[in-house]
Amino acid sequence: MSVTVNNKLIKKEFQYVLKKLKEQPHIDSIHQSQAKNQETQDTIKNLIKASCSSNHHIRLLNEFFSLGPIEELVKDTSISEIIINGKLHILYEVQGQLMQLTDSFLSDLTFNNFIHRICEESNIVLSLNQLFADGHWRGWRVHISRMPVVHVSYHISLRRHPKNPWTFSKLVQEGWATEKTTVLIQKLIDQKSNILICGPTSSGKTSVLNACLQSLMPSERVITIEDNNELTLPNAFSSKLLTRNLSSSYLTSVDQSELVKQSLRMRPDRIIMGETRGGEAKDLLMILATGHQGSLGTIHAANHKQAIWRLEMLVQMGNPSWSTHTIRQMIALSINHLILLGRKKDPIKPNHYKRILKGIYQLSGIENTGFLFETLFILDGSYT
Repeated sequence: MSVTVNNKLIKKEFQYVLKKLKEQPHIDSIHQSQAKNQETQDTIKNLIKASCSSNHHIRLLNEFFSLGPIEELVKDTSISEIIINGKLHILYEVQGQLMQLTDSFLSDLTFNNFIHRICEESNIVLSLNQLFADGHWRGWRVHISRMPVVHVSYHISLRRHPKNPWTFSKLVQEGWATEKTTVLIQKLIDQKSNILICGPTSSGKTSVLNACLQSLMPSERVITIEDNNELTLPNAFSSKLLTRNLSSSYLTSVDQSELVKQSLRMRPDRIIMGETRGGEAKDLLMILATGHQGSLGTIHAANHKQAIWRLEMLVQMGNPSWSTHTIRQMIALSINHLILLGRKKDPIKPNHYKRILKGIYQLSGIENTGFLFETLFILDGSYT
């Protein structure tokens, strides 16, 4: 990690550079995502070189022309997530632990330039009409929210895409599960069970789904359906479908429900849903209930029972006219197994968390009081 530089001296040097810039007659404005005028760039660089200490020279150049305080965070491969709450508060995640960066952006001007730079590079648009934006930027998944829906000017979440997709052997090496339990999951996949992967935030749902994809037969054609481009296709025969959320009057949005329908016309061996979070749950169940086997998906839930209850609620949202009994019958026909993920404290490293496999369950039927589950595996020990 870089040396702490967010102190009174560097702020003083920064303010001095800004003051000198305003005195330059040939500079009308530096409120740009990047200073594209070469003369302006040279002026800023010369001022920094002349007025700043050597320890702060690179940091101030990054503030004006690059990523400011997160320059080193982006390069550090041990960091999996970066959260920026306005210009002053920056968090980063290492091995499951969130830590606060002591550095920050030095002004509204440079922070806004940083936002414009990310939007420009990832080809996303933020406006008063479009307050949220998702995209991909330098190997990271990016989500940006702006005022008035957040309490600061901008809120940015960056999550790193792994360069090498997860596999079961890699998960075993990381202590996620034993080889015996991954063999059980592989057996369920080979049997073309319809599997729902569930767990809370940052429990590794996408990583496990990627591991499942890498374990498929190389000849299987997979169609993935996602809001964000996070899954790695297992082979050249497979295809990826991504939603499109637009506020434009001349381009139409494409939601997951539409992609589920289109996927049936693409001769899939398996349909993979990145995350089920809305009315598309109804369309997915319709496909699975008619005999399309071997599909996988993820859902945000604290446990396997809550996952099914949430799925039931989402299906109801997609088709309010369906009765509870009908929805439960479809779920029982469609979902065969659930894989429950979680996190537990690392006994070796205090305040660190490890992602773990908490349980594997078979959805065996329904009765008047709800769903019946058979436990195939459950983790003993504490977890969160």
